[in-house]
Amino acid sequence: MKKTTYTIRETRSEAKTRIWKKLLRASRKRAYTRLKSKADELGIPFDEAFDIGIDELSHEASVFQNFDFNFKAFRKQIAELLTSFDPDACRADAHDFSYFQACLIVETVINQKSEQKKHIEARATKYARRYPLTRQISSKTDKETLKRLQSATGPLAYAGPRSEHEIDELVAKIFAEAPWLQRPLNVIWSSLKARMVEDRFFGLTPTLLVGAHGTGKSTLARNIAEQAGIHHVEIDAGAGTSAMRIAGVEAGWSSSQMGDVFRAVIDSQSPNPMVIINEIDKVGKGATSSSGSRSSMSDALLPLLERSTAKHFRCPATGVTVDLGDVSFILTANNINAIDPVLLSRMRVIQIPRLTIDDVMAYVETHHADLDPRDLFALRMAVIRNWSRAVTLRHIDRIVSELKAVNARPLLH
Repeated sequence: MKKTTYTIRETRSEAKTRIWKKLLRASRKRAYTRLKSKADELGIPFDEAFDIGIDELSHEASVFQNFDFNFKAFRKQIAELLTSFDPDACRADAHDFSYFQACLIVETVINQKSEQKKHIEARATKYARRYPLTRQISSKTDKETLKRLQSATGPLAYAGPRSEHEIDELVAKIFAEAPWLQRPLNVIWSSLKARMVEDRFFGLTPTLLVGAHGTGKSTLARNIAEQAGIHHVEIDAGAGTSAMRIAGVEAGWSSSQMGDVFRAVIDSQSPNPMVIINEIDKVGKGATSSSGSRSSMSDALLPLLERSTAKHFRCPATGVTVDLGDVSFILTANNINAIDPVLLSRMRVIQIPRLTIDDVMAYVETHHADLDPRDLFALRMAVIRNWSRAVTLRHIDRIVSELKAVNARPLLH
């Protein structure tokens, strides 16, 4: 099971050092195991013959002579053992082979020769190429932001369900509250389970919920995050089309700030929060700045909706390269034709059906169960009379609030 992820990436140099140490430690461990196994085949009491101290962190060995051990009786077998690992080390006749020499060779075999270390270093360099060249935190970054960055470095624990069974229970709870969303929930259910099977954590591929206003799109997205127990942040795309809220503002400007997506990871201390963007269709198909470059929320979202590019996202406010590849995105829209086709191609589109009278009454019975039976009847009649106006859940909530307000008025005597 995948347990953690590095949210703030190391520099290439830091990654190379870490990987090199890991590979060297594993190589030393294997060399010790092979030596001991071969010694057993030759009948050599390996632990008695060599007093070996191994560092727990680096697995570097220090080998000493055990003066209680009868080296002469096993000199020939030990020479054969070490020759099989280092043919050039035992040039002398077995009778001239000293105990001290044997200890030095065992130490070299476990700790690796210089040629082997160079080979391991080359492998570490190759693996480290996927990491950024530098990780410079801007000098403009304030102390509070620095503290928040430091709190999220290193491995972060995933939030939310950790098994397919927990996902089944989550979707069942949401369905009980919104039975009219059965088809959309089936698609979301399969997507959540696929991510759990593949990566072993709770996450959703970029998803666009499209439907008429007031059909519960934002409520559905919010319920998924709340039922899963993961941190979520909502962004109203209709309040502004600037990319600043998504990506952040470059250091050096008076309004410099981290983007809401990166901030969600920092605030939640987990790599898989959920970002809900409402009314993405109001952003339109992108904007062009005076310099001729495109600069809109739509453009800022493009690299974040591709997992491969989101894993190496550079925060303009702090200068650090961060892994945002496990953040879940749910976007809502009323008009799919108004969305940038490039942005649309990066999302799974789910149609939210229009409500029926039965759907509306099911919503009332689930979310307003405290209504008086007479008010419930009056509400049903109001819905039937006004159905031509395409009643939405917002209308229902407003009517219920008015009914409760009337019932709460003091009676005049």
